[in-house]
This record gives sequence, C-alpha cells and structure tokens, in this order.
Amino acid sequence: MSYNDVVIDPVLAKQLDGLQFTFAIDGKAITVIYSIAGDAPAFVLSVTINETATAFARDHNPYRPGGVRIPRAEVYRLLTDGPNHILISVG
Repeated sequence: MSYNDVVIDPVLAKQLDGLQFTFAIDGKAITVIYSIAGDAPAFVLSVTINETATAFARDHNPYRPGGVRIPRAEVYRLLTDGPNHILISVG
C-alpha cells in the first residue's frame, strides 16, 4: 500500500527529456519536471523538491529497476504556498 507514500515510477523514453506537467495538491501548485539522461531501462536517480534533495526508498520490481517511494509527510513538508517544483532525474 502506498497511502503514506508518494510513489514515482516513470517509464519514459529519452526523447521525453524535459517533460513537464503541473497539478495541485491541497491548493498548492506543483510543476513536475523530468530530466532523462539514459535509455531504458532507466531508473530514478534523484528527486528534488524545491531545490532540496529528497531521500527515498526503492521499490522492488523483478522485471526492471523499481520506482521510488517518498514519505507523503516529507513531500508536504517541502511544499510551499508559492510555486513548487519537483525535479525527477532519471538515468
């Protein structure tokens, strides 16, 4: 279960480097930006929330490198009332 975690498990082609999308959580605007450095099977190298590197746990996946989990409380702690940016580096 992932109710207490934010799960990030992208499967994206290198051609999508720079992909961005914006959404809101509890009224807080968040822009997610993907930085993709390698070809498949790539995996999450780092997650930065508002310029703060975030610790994560890696999920197990028997078929490819697994995604990552960040405690939801940690994500919320790093969000601001202004614009928020989450950079997901994949390689």
